Amino acid sequence: MASAYAESNPLISSDHVKAAVTEFARGFNHSYYLPLHLAILKGDWESTKAFLDNDPSALTAKVTVHGRTALHVAAVGAQWNLVEKLVEHMPANMLTELDFMGCSCLHYVAMGESVNAAKALVAKNPSLTQVTDFKGFTPLIYSLTSTRHRHMVRYLLMNTTDERPGCPFSGPSASQLVALLTASGFHDITMHLLQRYPDLATISDSNGSIILNVLSKLPSHFPSGNTYVLSRKFFYKHAPVELELSPNQPYFGNIIGNALQYCFAGSMKPVRDTKLRHLSAVRLTEFVFSQASAMNDYQFYESFGM
Repeated sequence: MASAYAESNPLISSDHVKAAVTEFARGFNHSYYLPLHLAILKGDWESTKAFLDNDPSALTAKVTVHGRTALHVAAVGAQWNLVEKLVEHMPANMLTELDFMGCSCLHYVAMGESVNAAKALVAKNPSLTQVTDFKGFTPLIYSLTSTRHRHMVRYLLMNTTDERPGCPFSGPSASQLVALLTASGFHDITMHLLQRYPDLATISDSNGSIILNVLSKLPSHFPSGNTYVLSRKFFYKHAPVELELSPNQPYFGNIIGNALQYCFAGSMKPVRDTKLRHLSAVRLTEFVFSQASAMNDYQFYESFGM
């Protein structure tokens, strides 16, 4: 199976992928599975189910030359309703199957906006969040390298652990995860991650502290980068904001802010989002420095690239 192949070959080149596709294509009956493939891409559940009822083996078979199952096809095609329906019928162990590109169904779902599809997959097989592609990346990384849907990132972060084989918070991909998460601007989510794994606060590369280096390139993420006109500044000042995922953080609200929220809900949302990002960026920076202050001099200078 592709998953077993990937497990013994964690880093597979594009040449190997092309070779696997070519070899599989020689005996692949494209015309047979084409009606199923097209039905899934159209979101046509009735035709999809009719095909699978006629040939139950097609549910777990590779139905494309890229070694994708029907579930993979639905996820790649962003047919979220079909993903949820297919999951109900798929054996739990088959959800970890990788296609020839090295991706599980959850890797593809992670790049979309349907948290419900992700929840359906993880409910059927909780180990899915730990499955890695051929480069050792979990679905969480994929959620940050695509469209960066906040709710998807949050859900996967809350349901991903540092267990093997992924070890996303302590393994080789940890530095990339921290860089991508910080660059996404979801600083409150980053704070939640650092509270779980404090060592990530001071993780560094050849340029020094990864988090501080990324933040230094995002001046608009701080209060000093606020360029609102006077009227907007009034909304900004009084906008009630609650730092998500951080239960010990206070609620920044007041009577004026709550009144503005009630009267100008549509106008307040982007202002609240901006203020949340600003406050979270400040808290994140403070947390990184607090963790660094606990280091000895050598560790401190090494972390900050000095």
